[in-house]
Amino acid sequence: MAESDTTRSTESWTGGVCGAPVAGQLAATPERVTVEIVSDLEGIRALTPDYVHLYQVTGNALPYATQEWHLAWCEHLLSRAPHISQRPLFCVLRNDDGTCVAIMPLIFTHRRLGPLKVGTLALVGADASLTEMRNPLIEPGYERATVRALYERLATIPGWDWIQWNGVGGALAEALSLETSPQWYETLDDYELDLPAAWPQLLATLGRNMELHTLRAKMPFGPVHEDRFVSRLPRAFLFDVCERLAARDAVRVFQLRIADTVVASRIGFAIGDSLYLYHSGFDPAWARYAVMTTLMAEVVRYAIASGLSSVNLSLVGELSKLRWRPRRVDFYSALVHRDSVRSRLACGAFRLVVSGSSPRQRLLRRLLRARSDWN
Repeated sequence: MAESDTTRSTESWTGGVCGAPVAGQLAATPERVTVEIVSDLEGIRALTPDYVHLYQVTGNALPYATQEWHLAWCEHLLSRAPHISQRPLFCVLRNDDGTCVAIMPLIFTHRRLGPLKVGTLALVGADASLTEMRNPLIEPGYERATVRALYERLATIPGWDWIQWNGVGGALAEALSLETSPQWYETLDDYELDLPAAWPQLLATLGRNMELHTLRAKMPFGPVHEDRFVSRLPRAFLFDVCERLAARDAVRVFQLRIADTVVASRIGFAIGDSLYLYHSGFDPAWARYAVMTTLMAEVVRYAIASGLSSVNLSLVGELSKLRWRPRRVDFYSALVHRDSVRSRLACGAFRLVVSGSSPRQRLLRRLLRARSDWN
């Protein structure tokens, strides 16, 4: 039984404008930057030195911002549907001395709905909740310069109507507010556990929460988690991205064994000085023994012993996460349409379609979804 701790996708729509990011996070905007376009896999592979540089200057701790994730996603999950075509449009931004200051991994999607053609741009990760956050790599202080240069360059590229920014961090969200006119529609809550120097210090803060969770785990009912890897393509993607990240020792698979049987398991990604916890699963026959609680405690002990500074518990504030008293980090989503009447109308129609609940609107949402054949 596969289990995902993420029950809300970055594709879900709330139907209104959510809270915009709080201003005041950005440093002063430095010099102008130039934009290079990379539109094939070989070009993305050649960006390894730039990715490595950005890992260092950004302190990236998300697997979704890595080159390995981007390459595996493009190789496995670009849409193959007849009415939807997709291609990479990665934008590499450099300062005056040629140093890479940002990589914006955009996907250009063309949709055909009868006589209507719509072009959109979005960050890598429009999938069935495999990619939980899409915040790109931008050197701190270059957010506004990046957004400004990006939109100036994209204005010269025909065929797109709007950019959908899903799950971006506060600094980029503020830059978007300052340099464009975004329509904010969703805030995602990520939960990060800052680690003390030793396990007893953390254990002392949990109080009765651990006991209450054990009681909850013994109940004969509970939340149902969708199996994200029931079909071929998501499984192939997962194996591929794990193999790529394992080449730099970034993959961890945590298993709880009772006798010779694995009763609980969780994938983790050691990125920077943080451990990101990905999808998990457990044997339902052992659910009443709180096997996932036990495994989680051992994972946190491992992270502390390894000298990591934090454990990212991923999205959604479930009780199983909140009992650890993590720090909440907000990620924001917005639409920014092109400066034309056609694009404004198309973007407005898109908002109406995805925010409604009528049978016709639900059907149109399915047609608009840029998803591969998952079988």
